[in-house]
Amino acid sequence: MQLTLAPELPNVNRQRAWIQTQVAPTLKALFNIDGYQGTLETMQDIKNAKLSPQQEAMIKEQTVGVDYLIEQSQ
Repeated sequence: MQLTLAPELPNVNRQRAWIQTQVAPTLKALFNIDGYQGTLETMQDIKNAKLSPQQEAMIKEQTVGVDYLIEQSQ
């Protein structure tokens, strides 16, 4: 009997749903606080965030250009 699941690759739709329900409300509050205090702390945190290899792969997968796809099909 298998008691563990294989890890899933990040999925853009699942990531967006998680952002909408969990992250966006917190970011909204932090941006409002930054605006009130005249700081850019939240944006700096986002800019300095380290991406995992899985997140990098998701970005690459979702941003492949049409030229690249045509080149690969030839």
